[in-house]
Amino acid sequence: MNKKQIIAKLEHGDFTLTDVIDAVIELNALVGVGCITLGDSLKEYCYGRSTAKTAPEPKPDPKARTYYTWEHNIDGALENGSFVRLGKHGLAQYMNGDFMGFVDAVPEGMARVDTTHAERIIPKVCL
Repeated sequence: MNKKQIIAKLEHGDFTLTDVIDAVIELNALVGVGCITLGDSLKEYCYGRSTAKTAPEPKPDPKARTYYTWEHNIDGALENGSFVRLGKHGLAQYMNGDFMGFVDAVPEGMARVDTTHAERIIPKVCL
């Protein structure tokens, strides 16, 4: 199917852009970070095709991280890999060194930890 045929199908309502993106995700078996990377790529592609003369959004430093862990046992929790890290993809929660998923907010009872201190103590496999 060429670009003209795809446009005709979209105009006719045979499928939507969302259907096309869902098909790409399913075809490539994308999950989690793969979907986020696809979204970032689409954003960059669309921005590049834009005729608007506005400046691009400043990109956050991809290495910038903020750590939170249990305030009653900061070093112990960091040593066993239990923390929340705010990075470019959001708040990622780790428990005993395992990635548990993304959370909407820092859990109650966690305190912010100095990044340098946290990255010295957290197991390297979690960084």
